[in-house]
Amino acid sequence: MLELKHICYSVHDGSEQLDILKDISLTIEDHRLVVFTGPNGGGKTTLAKIIMGLVTPTSGQILWNGQDITHLSITERAKLGISYGFQQPPRFKGISVKGNVSLSAGSTYKSSNANDAFVKYGGIVGSLAGTCTDCHLTEADKTFFYGNFVYGSGVDPVNNNYRTQQVGGIVGEIAEGGAVSNCNNYASVTFNQYNGEANGASGDVSRYLHGGGIAGQIYGELSHCTMYGSLTNRSSCLQQFIGGVVGNVQAKASVHNCANEGAAVSAGTAGNGYLQARNNNIGGVIGATFSTDLSNLTNKAELLCSRMNSKDSATLSMGGIIGKVEATEGEIDGKGTIVNYATIYSNHKQYNNAYTAIGGVVGEAKCSVKGVVNEGCANYVINEDGVHKHIWVGGVVGYANGNLTLTSVENKGTAYINISKGVGVQHFDLCVGGVLGTNADAKAVALVNCVNSGSAAIQGGGTKTNGRSVAVGGVVGALTNGASSISGCSNTGCIGNWSSNNTCNTWVIRAAGGSNYVGGVAGYLEGAEGDLLELTNCVNNRIGGTDDKVGNASNAIYALRGASAGLVGGAKYADIKNSQCTTDIYNTNSTVAAGLVGILNLSNLEGCTLTNSIVRPNGGGNACGGIAGYAHSSTVKYNTLNNLQITGAVVAATGVLAGNCDANAVFTDNAVSGSVLGAAITLDSKMIGTGTPTVTGTYLLE
Repeated sequence: MLELKHICYSVHDGSEQLDILKDISLTIEDHRLVVFTGPNGGGKTTLAKIIMGLVTPTSGQILWNGQDITHLSITERAKLGISYGFQQPPRFKGISVKGNVSLSAGSTYKSSNANDAFVKYGGIVGSLAGTCTDCHLTEADKTFFYGNFVYGSGVDPVNNNYRTQQVGGIVGEIAEGGAVSNCNNYASVTFNQYNGEANGASGDVSRYLHGGGIAGQIYGELSHCTMYGSLTNRSSCLQQFIGGVVGNVQAKASVHNCANEGAAVSAGTAGNGYLQARNNNIGGVIGATFSTDLSNLTNKAELLCSRMNSKDSATLSMGGIIGKVEATEGEIDGKGTIVNYATIYSNHKQYNNAYTAIGGVVGEAKCSVKGVVNEGCANYVINEDGVHKHIWVGGVVGYANGNLTLTSVENKGTAYINISKGVGVQHFDLCVGGVLGTNADAKAVALVNCVNSGSAAIQGGGTKTNGRSVAVGGVVGALTNGASSISGCSNTGCIGNWSSNNTCNTWVIRAAGGSNYVGGVAGYLEGAEGDLLELTNCVNNRIGGTDDKVGNASNAIYALRGASAGLVGGAKYADIKNSQCTTDIYNTNSTVAAGLVGILNLSNLEGCTLTNSIVRPNGGGNACGGIAGYAHSSTVKYNTLNNLQITGAVVAATGVLAGNCDANAVFTDNAVSGSVLGAAITLDSKMIGTGTPTVTGTYLLE
C-alpha cells in the first residue's frame, strides 16, 4: 500500500516561488490501478518522480506498506519493489505494448505455470525474439531497474518442476532471430534455485540451469555487452551452465565484443551447501558454447568453485573465458582478442571417477582453438583428505576432449595444482601444462606453434602414485594417442606461479610427489605401437639464471621424485625430433634426471640439442644421463650435448649419454661436450651408466 501525506513541491523562478504540488494526500491500496490525468505542467510527472525518489518533496511524507520512505534512496526504494517507467523508454523492438508496460513496471517474465517445462526469466525481459539495445541493469541510477538481481529465493524444491531454466541479468533467453547489444549489467546476480535432491526430494526436478550476468541462453546475437557486477550461483540443478556474460550459447548463435569485468563468478561457495549439479560448466564469459562464432571476449573477474556433487560421475569444466566448448566442428579463432586476465580457482573435494578440467581460457574443448591468450592463473587446490584423481589444469585449455588442433595459443600466466592435504594417500592422473593439461585417450590432438611464457607446477609432497599419476610440462602435461602431435611449440620461461591459495608469484616448472613426469615441453607422451606420437621442432629455453638451491631455482625444471628432463619427462611410443633445450634440470630424492628425455621407452630421439644446461640429481636417484635417464628399446641418434654439466649427488647409474639402458637401445652419431661431476668429458668418459646398448659414433665437440 502506498500513502502520500501532505506532499508539497515548490520551485523558485528568481524571487518568485512556483507551487507545483499543493498538499497532496492519497492512499493507493494493493492491486489497484490509479491514473493521473491533466494538462501539461500540472505536476503528474513530478509526483511520480517524488514517489520513486528522483525528486525530493518540499514537505510531506511517503509511506510504503506502513514504512516511511520519504528519505530513502532510489536504490533502497527499488529493493522494496518500487520502480519507474520513463516517458521516453529504452527501445525494445519486437515487444508488444503490454510487454513494454510490464517492463516499465519493473516486472520480469516467467512462466505462469509452476510445472511448465521451461522458465525464462530476466532482469529486463524473459524471452526476446526482437532486438534490445542500450538497456542496463543497475544498482544506482542508470535506468529503470534498480538493485541486485536474485532468482529462485524461497522456491519449493518439491513442487517446482522447471526442467530447464534460462535466467539472465538482462534477458533470460535470446530466441532465434533476436539480438541484444550495448546492454550492461551493473548489478550483482544471484541464482538461488535448488534441486530437491539436496533435500530428499526427487532428482527429476530442475534439471538444467542456464544462467548469465547478461543472458541465460541464446539462439541469436549478443554483442557489445559487459557484466560489471558479481555473479553467485547457489543452485543445485543437475546440469548447470553458468557464465559471467551468458550461460549457454547454441549452435547458430554468436557472441562478439563482450566482457566480464565484475567482482567474481562463484559457484557452491563455502557456507552455501554443496553444489549438487553433476555437470558443471562455468566460464568467465560463457558457461558452454555449441557455436564457434565468437570474437573479442575478455574476462577480468575471478572464478571460484568450492563445492561439488558427491556423485562419482560429477564433472567440472571451468575456464577463464569458456567453461566448455561443446562444438565438435569448426574452430574458435581468437585472433589475440579472446583473453583472460583473471584467476580461475577451485578447491572442491574430488570424488572417485569424477573429473575436473580447469583452463586459463577454456576448461574443456571439443573443437579446435586458435589465437587465444591467458594472462591469469588457472589453479586447483587439494585441501581435503581423500583420493583425488582426474584433475587437469592448463594455462590455456584444461582438457582436450575431441579430435582437434590448438594453434598459436599462448599462456602468459600460471597453471598449477597445490596438494595441501591428502599427503600419504594415492593421487591419480593429475596433469598440468603451460598450454594444455591433457587430452582424452581416444582423441587425437595437435599442438602447433603454441607458446608458454608462464609457468606450470604441481606442489605438494608425499603422494603415492601408480602409473601416470603426475605429469607436468611447459607446453602440455600429458598427451596420448598415436595420431597426436606437438610441433613448433615453445616454453620460454616461467613468469608466475603460486605462493598460497590463489595468489600468483614466482616459481619454476616443477612437480612433487610419487611417480612424476616433468618436462620442459611435455610431462608425459604415449602413442601406440606402430603409430608413434610426434614431437618436432620444439624449444625449451630459460630466460633467466638459476641459483644453487634445489627447489628454489629460477626458471628451471624441478622435480621432487619422479623423472625430470629438458624436453620430455617420460615417453612411450614417441618420435621426438629436432628440438632444443637450454634449461637447467633439478631432481631431488628421485628416480631419473636427464638433459633431454627422462624415460625413453620404445621411442625415437633424433636431432635434438641440449645447450649450456645443468643436470643435477640430488638426494639419490636411480639414473642420470645427458640425453636420457632410461633408454629401453629406443633409438637415439644425431643429438648434440653442448657444454653439458652433470653435477650434484652421485647417482649409481650416471652416463654422458644415458644412465640406464637395455640391450635393445641404440645410440648412433651423438656429439657431446661439457663435464660430469667436475671432470671434462672425453671419449674415455663413461657414456652409459649401466646396461649394454649399441653405441656407435660418439663425437666430441670442439
